[in-house]
Amino acid sequence: MDLLFAHGDDRSPILGRNADASTAAGHASPVEPPPPDGFLADITAAAGDLESQRWAVVATEGAAGDRLVALARELVALRAGEQGDDVVPIRVPPGQSAEAAAEWRRSVYPALYGDDEGRRPRYLLILGDLDAVSQGTQQVLAQDGFLGRLACATEDGYAAYVAKVLASQRGPQHERARALFYTVHDGTDATATGHTKLIQPCHDRCARTARDKPRAFPASAVELHGAPSPDPDELLALAAARHPAVLLSMSHGLGPPRRRPWSPAEARDQQGAMSFGTEGALTPRDVASAPFLPGGLWIYFACFGAGTPRHSAYHHWLDMLAQHGMAELGPVNAALRGLDQGGGFVSGLAKAALANPDGPLAILGHIDLAWSYSYEELRVGRDQRVTGTNRSQNFFNLMAKLVAGERAGAAALMVGLQQASVGAALNAHYDRCKRAGTVEGATPEDRLALGNLWMLHQDLLGYVLLGDPAVQLPLAGRAAPAATARRPGAGASAEVATTANVDPAVVDRLEQAALAFAARESPTVIADRLGLTRMAVKELAEVYRQAGRAALAAWHETQEKGRDR
Repeated sequence: MDLLFAHGDDRSPILGRNADASTAAGHASPVEPPPPDGFLADITAAAGDLESQRWAVVATEGAAGDRLVALARELVALRAGEQGDDVVPIRVPPGQSAEAAAEWRRSVYPALYGDDEGRRPRYLLILGDLDAVSQGTQQVLAQDGFLGRLACATEDGYAAYVAKVLASQRGPQHERARALFYTVHDGTDATATGHTKLIQPCHDRCARTARDKPRAFPASAVELHGAPSPDPDELLALAAARHPAVLLSMSHGLGPPRRRPWSPAEARDQQGAMSFGTEGALTPRDVASAPFLPGGLWIYFACFGAGTPRHSAYHHWLDMLAQHGMAELGPVNAALRGLDQGGGFVSGLAKAALANPDGPLAILGHIDLAWSYSYEELRVGRDQRVTGTNRSQNFFNLMAKLVAGERAGAAALMVGLQQASVGAALNAHYDRCKRAGTVEGATPEDRLALGNLWMLHQDLLGYVLLGDPAVQLPLAGRAAPAATARRPGAGASAEVATTANVDPAVVDRLEQAALAFAARESPTVIADRLGLTRMAVKELAEVYRQAGRAALAAWHETQEKGRDR
């Protein structure tokens, strides 16, 4: 390592020779410099613009990965058309550890795109379960991308999901979406607190914004549900409506029985299912075929709702917190040991919902435990605030993006932004502890704050998107207020009808497309917003340009004739 620091008198380097970190660590052999990480497609472009951000699938090397890529070929073809370039599949070694995944990303991943780093995609759809493309690989790829994962119990499930996405994008488009909030009031403190601190305030903020600033929250309805006596049929009836909706739900996720462990097959089917207390649960069978959020998106807040890892990230921190006044966490820690020795798995509930042709397009949930850390303010002692207030606003921002038709992966970036903020606070607290000599030498309050911040950071890291990150609610573009067409060369008061058989609102929409393209907005984004194809957007822009030039020439001719008189 070099140090850029010189003496003030003779300007000689304070560190006259390189400090070799590998030598200091006891590894004297020289290390080859790694190839640099390449730049992303266009990180400053609009997040929903596939032409700039690009899209690809990720699968394991070998025959199993080949098969999954083949099952997704129609979706690959669709996204290739949207980004105006071929999709280059990304193949990774199966079951990588986090360390191996980081090394793969550093040394192998850049070479996949050769010298054209501008082709590296940010939207990545992982194909397969956690025992194939590992959670470590997913977290490494998520550092600078919009990630989703598609895992299904059967090959037919993958095919059904692909067909559902294509049908949603090509089928009828709706004017506005519903925003749904649901709490399972099972009488426990956790769901009561979740309702009070997350569901209720988030609903109220969404409803108030939809009423007062409908452009900021363009929902057709904002509804709060959850009977005092929990009933799975209530949620099933609510979610059966064939209208795009975003659902934010709060519940417990099912874990193993009290008296015996689950078998691996039972865990893969039942763990993370939506608990309704003494009234049962919402299971994979319930969402496998009947309409459940068709064309919609589900934010599923429950332990293991998205899946179960091989090892929980919380074990050692739960131990530390239990030793510093939070002993009630001890039983949770004991119950987590040896979660899934097979490498982890996506929950059976999520797999069934995604494979359902009448199910949601994507699900955002937890792989691992789901805590109240992401919406509760944390304090240590009387004065030390660990996190800020009004944390439910983060979920409001997520809901607003989804309801407005943003791509699911871009909207989920709201969670990633929270991680960055918490990471900065975590570093500051860790530095404070190290200033005391060691973490063990810090004050009990600082150690507790450090543990809580780590728990919050891991809680946010545990959110994953299941499904294609490029999906969005099937919403039609909303036309601007109708403008009056004017006859070229005529006075300002002379109005004309464009064509007797064409609705002026349609013409307004086409004009919006042409003007947006002329302003250098991506044709993909324009097409998505206004319900057109990319080719149509470009053709409209050219037609509009030619007609405009003809109108300008006519106007100029009229002006010249007026001067001659």
